[in-house]
Formats: sequence, structure tokens, C-alpha cells
Amino acid sequence: MSGKSVYNLLQDNVSKPRFCKSLSSGETWSSKSVRIIPEEFVRSAPGAFEHRVVFSVRWGNSWQLWLQRDKNGLFMEEEDWDEFVSDNFLGPNDVLLFTHADTMFIEVQIYKQSSYHLKEITSAPLQADPQAEVVTPMPQTSPPETPAPAPASTSGARQADAHVNSPEQYLSNPSNPFFVKTLGKKIDVLVINNAQLY
Repeated sequence: MSGKSVYNLLQDNVSKPRFCKSLSSGETWSSKSVRIIPEEFVRSAPGAFEHRVVFSVRWGNSWQLWLQRDKNGLFMEEEDWDEFVSDNFLGPNDVLLFTHADTMFIEVQIYKQSSYHLKEITSAPLQADPQAEVVTPMPQTSPPETPAPAPASTSGARQADAHVNSPEQYLSNPSNPFFVKTLGKKIDVLVINNAQLY
């Protein structure tokens, strides 16, 4: 999708709750005001966002972010949010569209803004935009060519739309061993009969 305005972006496919984030004057992606989840969004899915949330992007990567509530609302933990920002090389002209996908799962679409139009990013960013602000820049070393390992566990986990491509690009030292695990939700039910317990 190219050439969309922010208004048109929010009007498309409004069957699921969604919200949009971009930077205001004087803000950075690490500002506390950017980490808040709008209360209307939280109310639209009661119980869906209590302690943590999983962000997934078009190219299959996902991030678990812990949530913290204070008197001003529900916030994403700073360390988790900064990792998401850093991994995606978010810059001052980027726009994020968050769509409620399932309990604790949010699909995030990343758009680059130029003048009044947006272009969706559909593949993993390999490096930062030279004019963009980056919270924590990634090392610019090229990792050795290694095939991505199979997921550690697939039983009962919600599968991402695509496999993680080149997970070693997110490591400080890609030659160290690493694991790829798909996050998922599991519902356990404990049934107790009316028997007496001692």
C-alpha cells in the first residue's frame, strides 16, 4: 500500500479495534507518553491486556512487552518498548498502526511518512534510515551465513504468519548459540469435584 494518508489508514478495515502512534514535537520514541496504550483501546477488549502483550509485524517477528498500570493509564515497560523501537529502527517520521488481533496479541504495521503520504514497511529493516533517530543502534557487522533454526516448541503455541528470518541479526554476537521460540498463549483449566480435600 502506498500513498495513504493517516486519516485513510485509520478508516480502512475498522472491524477490529486499532490505534495509531506517531511522534509529536519534542517527543522521542522512548518518551513515556508514547508508551501509553489508549484507554479506549483497552476498554474495547476487556481482559485482553492485563499484564503483557505480544506485538507481531508483517514479516513474522514478534516481541513480548510487559505492561504496567499507574494512575495515568496502561503503559508498556520501557525496556521492552525500547527493544521493539530499536529492532525496527523507528525514526521520527514513522507511524505505527496497532490492531487488536486476539487476546494479548496486537498486529503492528509500520509506515514511513513522507509529506502527507505513508508507505507500509513489509519486510524486516536491515539498517536505520540515516536521517532517522534510533534509540539503540544495532552493530553494523554482517553475521555469518547460517540457516535459521527450527522453532524450539510448536505444540499448542500460536504460530506466526511467517518464520523469523535471520534471527542472528538481533544478537550482539551472532556466533553464539541461540534459540527461536514462538510465543503463544495457553489456557489451563483445573476442575475440582466437590470431594473433600485434606
